[in-house]
Amino acid sequence: MPATRSAERTEFLTDVFTTAMEGGVSYWASVLEYRHTESPRAVLVHTEELILDHETMSWVPGPDAEELIVDLDVVARGISRIVKGEVDYLPETHRARIAAASRENDMMPANGRHGDIDAGIAEHVVQAALFGAIVHG
Repeated sequence: MPATRSAERTEFLTDVFTTAMEGGVSYWASVLEYRHTESPRAVLVHTEELILDHETMSWVPGPDAEELIVDLDVVARGISRIVKGEVDYLPETHRARIAAASRENDMMPANGRHGDIDAGIAEHVVQAALFGAIVHG
């Protein structure tokens, strides 16, 4: 059952989700399905699990490819793990930026000391949720 969130929190999580899906994860995952409105959700597969379909000349998931589901609950879990210090291989500057943004529900926190959440940091949130560590990049 999805968590009950304020509209402000939902908008923040959606912004992090969209930033990760529209640029952040692209170096390690292919986005097979994606919607950013009405219950944001994406289906990813690791790029190394793609195979070339010679009929269509497009890259498709191989027979053993694991589909990774990302939604707002996943993003929230990643943020929580990062803020609590539970994520290995995450630069401390990223943890500080995510914590500040999370406190303010804003990807560009007003205090300005930590900077904003860009595509690289947003995808670290996804990795933290899916893998418990930063395993790519």
